[in-house]
Amino acid sequence: MGPAKKYEGQFKTGDRCLVIDDVMSTGESKIEAAKVFAASGLSIAAFVVVVDRSFAGKNIIEANGYKYAGPLHHLRMSPIFC
Repeated sequence: MGPAKKYEGQFKTGDRCLVIDDVMSTGESKIEAAKVFAASGLSIAAFVVVVDRSFAGKNIIEANGYKYAGPLHHLRMSPIFC
């Protein structure tokens, strides 16, 4: 994202978006992002994270009414790095 923008792209009020992020720990920053998108008239179809560090982020996202898809979990990746 540029220094003056919270996000990039073209959209119109009512559009749905997919939020993709590299790492998630607690999920709090995802909920903060959701508030920014909602204030701009966007709705979130789901959150997708590449690495879930498993600090209850999934629970926080789902408790706030959002779908969650985390393809990699840090415990499944551990053998790769050992």
